[in-house]
Amino acid sequence: MQKLNNYKQIFNSDIIFDLETSGHSSSTTVTPTPSVCSTSSDLEPILPIEQYVPINPSLTTFYGEEEFDKLINPTKNFNLKSILEESCMGKIILKQYKDNNTLDRRNRTILVDLIISHIFKTHGSYLSNEHLEELTSKIINLFPTEKAEIYFVKPVKKINSKFSRSQVARGKLVDRYRNSRTKLREAGLLPCSSSSATQLSTPEVTNDTAAETIKKRKVING
Repeated sequence: MQKLNNYKQIFNSDIIFDLETSGHSSSTTVTPTPSVCSTSSDLEPILPIEQYVPINPSLTTFYGEEEFDKLINPTKNFNLKSILEESCMGKIILKQYKDNNTLDRRNRTILVDLIISHIFKTHGSYLSNEHLEELTSKIINLFPTEKAEIYFVKPVKKINSKFSRSQVARGKLVDRYRNSRTKLREAGLLPCSSSSATQLSTPEVTNDTAAETIKKRKVING
């Protein structure tokens, strides 16, 4: 119970980060600050949520069905237009698109910032490629003239690559997601990871496993 209370205290704490990205969607550079945490590359693999939180029916009871559903389904009931209408910058983006039928580079970057910050604050800090692809679909539905490849391009397996090497997912959503996770890790709000292999291992299924994930919520006040 004491541990659960500690998690709730973390839920109620907002930490503001200045998350800077490059203006080019596929060339974001993350410069880590000195840290006792040995981090992985900024091109860490984007894994299915099950790799981070093994699904155990008992966890639904422990955290509540709605709470746990938000964790594993961050794009469910995600209303992009409503989210944008909640902020001044979001309203500016909607107005620019209405007037010009397009978004410029600056507003695309702000759009991605608002989306990822909202997801991290309300649902947690783990997204899969499927989640990012779904978020891209929501962007295209709201802004039909935008190109999906600006925001998300699927990873390519080595066997399917014309260059005979695997390629990680890329795009503005991917850049922002990885950059944000790097900032959280440097701040000690995500577990240290010395290699991607560490993340690929499946941890033991316990209530504390999910707690370590859920306690990262609301760390960004975007």
